Order: sequence, then structure tokens, then C-alpha cells
Amino acid sequence: MGGALALGSAVQVAEIDGSIAFYGWNNGLGDVATMKKPTQCHFGDKDDIAGFSDKGAADKLEEALKQSGCPLEFYRYPSQGHGFMNSTDWGKKMQVKLGRPEIEVKEIETAMERVKAFIAKYGGQ
Repeated sequence: MGGALALGSAVQVAEIDGSIAFYGWNNGLGDVATMKKPTQCHFGDKDDIAGFSDKGAADKLEEALKQSGCPLEFYRYPSQGHGFMNSTDWGKKMQVKLGRPEIEVKEIETAMERVKAFIAKYGGQ
């Protein structure tokens, strides 16, 4: 839900300078086709939440953001599912319980480096 809230807020709130969204999108919170702010997205290709963060939803979101013309960085993690950033013991147990792929720490590190670079590039503009 956090990704959807980040995207919707960036569309709706003028004071927000950009958006970083992890696995989630609901076009009802804001029409991303109107996005003009720098946007970075992270989605796992093995995400199974249909219509919200699965591969098909990510494909639609990426296309809509490209059409908007906003500065865009869109990242896919082929081996990861929903919630792949939660490497806590609880997060790992939930991934197993829900039948999701094992969390890979290297993917979390890669995503965080991308987030840091995005903030360094666009933060404070």
C-alpha cells in the first residue's frame, strides 16, 4: 500500500517533490498519467498480488508513467515477490508462510543504493 500512497500523494500534493514507490499501485489515488515529478519504482516480477503489484500491474504503471513524461527510474527484480524489502525475521517468516520467493539481501542492497542515488539526484530541488 505504501507504493500506491507515494504515487497518489505525488500526483495530488503540490508540495511533494517526487516519489519512490515499492510494489504497489492504485490508480484511484491519483492519475499517474499526469505525473510530472521525478519518480522511482521497484517491483518484484514474482509479485502475486493481482491488479496491484503483480507483473501486469507493474507493466501498466510503467507505461502510464512513461507516457506522463516524468523523470522516471523503473526497476524490476526478477527473482523477488511482494514485500521483498522486509528482511526482518518476521518478514522472512511471512514470505515463507505466504509462499513467496525467499528474500535476497543483495536485492535489498541494490534497491537501497538506487534509492540513495535518486534522492541525491532529485532531493531538495
